[in-house]
Amino acid sequence: YAGLVNGDLAPSTLPTAATTAVTGSPVGNYSITLSGASDANYSISYVSGTLSVTSATLTITADNKTKVYGSVNPTLTYSYAGLVNGDLAPSTLPTAATTAVTGSPVGNYSITLSGASDANYSISYVSGTLSVTKKGITVTATAGQTKVYGAANPTTYTYDVSPLLTTGLTPLNGTLTRVSGEDVNVYAIEQNDLTTANNPNYTISYVGDNFSITKKGITVTVLASDKPYDGNTTATVVLSSADIVFGDFIAISSLSATFDTKDVGTGKTVTVSGISINGVDVGNYTLFNTFATTTASITGSLSTVFTLPNAFTPNGDGVNTHLKIIYNQHVSTLKSFTVFNRNGRLVFPLNGAPIENGWDGTVNGIVQDAGVYMIKATLVTGIAEETKTGPVLLIK
Repeated sequence: YAGLVNGDLAPSTLPTAATTAVTGSPVGNYSITLSGASDANYSISYVSGTLSVTSATLTITADNKTKVYGSVNPTLTYSYAGLVNGDLAPSTLPTAATTAVTGSPVGNYSITLSGASDANYSISYVSGTLSVTKKGITVTATAGQTKVYGAANPTTYTYDVSPLLTTGLTPLNGTLTRVSGEDVNVYAIEQNDLTTANNPNYTISYVGDNFSITKKGITVTVLASDKPYDGNTTATVVLSSADIVFGDFIAISSLSATFDTKDVGTGKTVTVSGISINGVDVGNYTLFNTFATTTASITGSLSTVFTLPNAFTPNGDGVNTHLKIIYNQHVSTLKSFTVFNRNGRLVFPLNGAPIENGWDGTVNGIVQDAGVYMIKATLVTGIAEETKTGPVLLIK
């Protein structure tokens, strides 16, 4: 009031104040009007006022989200604080965005809000966080990896990843290794540096397997030497293999090496049987062939050779230890072969000993005295017989 006198505090009939604004009226200025006041002692007039409706405070908060590395971003959402009058949202909705994409590495990424508007609200934003967590994978060493002894190692020991990684993701960093060793054996394949520590976007579970080194196959080749005719089929051969790893000790031997004939000639077949291998490294090899053939020549005269030896040494050294008649392929049969000591006693053959094997200088297992003995031998050449006699010296 302005103008009350005589101590009056108000007119006798109070005025009524009114405005068109209601609870839900939007932001703006609304007139406040007065009416209805009366008092016989006053001439009353009114001055209107203003009701100002100001913006309500609206806070929009981005919801925190999480996803696994390699997956698509989740739907970004938000919530409101400060809506009034039954409002469910501002008139223009906000836009939520983040810098994280499908292949973004493990870490935290801001979720920001923008673009919301409403004439009745003063809008502010609270950012959220998108957390990218590690992807769990199982690394399984590939089964059945192998190499042959002596071969180069594979460049890497491979593995299967389950579930399969999405294209474009960070590849795994690190390799598998096997337990060291180059002998034939089974070696464990180990995880090595293919770990979560070296792959920060993954939690790795490892399933191992084994790597095998298998035996190397050896093919033995035969080189036979030519020999002069000696009346038998024994052959001298060299056994070798190009399959032996350099530095390994492998000895190759055979049970027998024989010509297919004792006759003189070129290109005679030599058969080697019972081939075997041994040595400190034999466990790393397997033999492909135990039988092999080659050719060689038997040289000698085309005429009859019939010779009595003049000395032998039955001393067990394996050299010239047996007294034998020397003849070639033109002799069909050694008909008889006898040896007498200086007293005329028969010392060979005794007890049915085969004359083809020759005399070993013993009688009943006892080596006879050194000295001169007499030989008599009869051979058949074609249809004729020929007999020779002569001395032989037994040397101890």
